[in-house]
Amino acid sequence: PALASAAAAAAKNSKKPAEESESEEAAEGFEARFTAAEKKLRALEKKHRHVKTLKVLLARGVELDAQQQAKVRAEKSLKLQIEQMMHEVAAENERAAAAEEEEPQEEATAVVTG
Repeated sequence: PALASAAAAAAKNSKKPAEESESEEAAEGFEARFTAAEKKLRALEKKHRHVKTLKVLLARGVELDAQQQAKVRAEKSLKLQIEQMMHEVAAENERAAAAEEEEPQEEATAVVTG
């Protein structure tokens, strides 16, 4: 109980600065911090960390419920999803880098023709 209340207090305290910084970024017109693919990858990685924790518990002899057992059995599929999403994020990053390289060239052309 003490650990849960401490975690809840930490989560409550950690939300305020994040909310403030998000509103400041929105007000100043900044882009989103993470793309949809990056968010999905982070969620998949979080699930994988949870599965690893469940496997440690299982190794210690803790009995897992049916839902936890299903998560452990699905680890292989989860790893494949993470790998696919990593490729998608890498492709997005490459496209973004290529787009950034093109922007200065377009601006230079506009100045010359303008």
